[in-house]
Amino acid sequence: MNLIKYFSAFTLILVSFSFYSCDSNCSNGGKPDLKLTSQNFPSSAQVDQNIQLTFTVANNSTDECTADNTTDCQVNLKLVKRETQQVQVNNFDNLDALADKQTKLFTFNVVIGPNPGPGTYDLTFTIDPDNRSNDAVRENNVFTSVIIVN
Repeated sequence: MNLIKYFSAFTLILVSFSFYSCDSNCSNGGKPDLKLTSQNFPSSAQVDQNIQLTFTVANNSTDECTADNTTDCQVNLKLVKRETQQVQVNNFDNLDALADKQTKLFTFNVVIGPNPGPGTYDLTFTIDPDNRSNDAVRENNVFTSVIIVN
């Protein structure tokens, strides 16, 4: 019975270390992960109305270690009229290198004019579309939504 208690305690200790340790005691740092942490824009607007869209991007580690800095890259905001596939907005902005837990706010002001006019616009916000940032997780770099223009 004592042998079972010993192995149970030993296993519990090993499991505890695996949960609270990280990549070689963080000697190599944590890999950076750029991700969208907030966004704000209207779900609908009128033709010729100024629409303000804001997006916050953060660098968070992929584990418990401090994230390495990212390298300079860009973000891209695209609005495409669904009915015609006409690109109405294709704006880029620079994203300077971010340290661990650092964020950057992006603000875009957009006006949808009479041509292409009213309709459903597919919005795509992409972090680092050219893959230059040293970002370890690419699956969370694209945000999509819709804005209805009346």
